[in-house]
Amino acid sequence: GSEMCIRDRSRDFMEWFEGLAGDQTVVTLPQSEAFVQAGAAGVSVVEFDRRGKAARATRALVDTVREAAGFPRE
Repeated sequence: GSEMCIRDRSRDFMEWFEGLAGDQTVVTLPQSEAFVQAGAAGVSVVEFDRRGKAARATRALVDTVREAAGFPRE
């Protein structure tokens, strides 16, 4: 079903991204209670605390992936 499709797409993305980034560190996500709190609230960490360290690092990761895929930064 849809779970298998999502799992396949996630694996495809990871393979693409690993091929692109190789062994270099793209971005480091901090350990942060904000990830847990956002998940408990049912929102993204960016929606939960846009100016927090976890949200800034998440946006940096998204921007890196978007640029690598040929999309503009958000």
